Amino acid sequence: GYSAQHLDDRPDLVVIGNIATRANPEAVAAAERGIPFLSMPQAIGRLFLEGRRSIVVAGTHGKTTTAGLMSWVLSSAGRDPSFLVGGVLRNFNRSYSLGGGEDFVVEGDEYETAFFDKG
Repeated sequence: GYSAQHLDDRPDLVVIGNIATRANPEAVAAAERGIPFLSMPQAIGRLFLEGRRSIVVAGTHGKTTTAGLMSWVLSSAGRDPSFLVGGVLRNFNRSYSLGGGEDFVVEGDEYETAFFDKG
């Protein structure tokens, strides 16, 4: 479960998932202790997409399939893309890859309101 004790070793950064509420003990502890924190979308942007060409697949249905196809096309073209998707991609047998190319394929998901927007 969630516990403020998980932050006793003082991590460099805490990534707070969108499901967390403002009362989440780890979110509260990070704020009280002055530990830097980001939402998952912010973390993906700052830690993975910055300096890359981001290819964001959005929509109601088919994001994982479309992102997988795009990743496969880029890989087949020798572009060595990175990707992060919500399911295991059949041609890669994983849901993420940090490639050496400039392209990064990611799903633009319709997450519930972000932690930072919750009252």
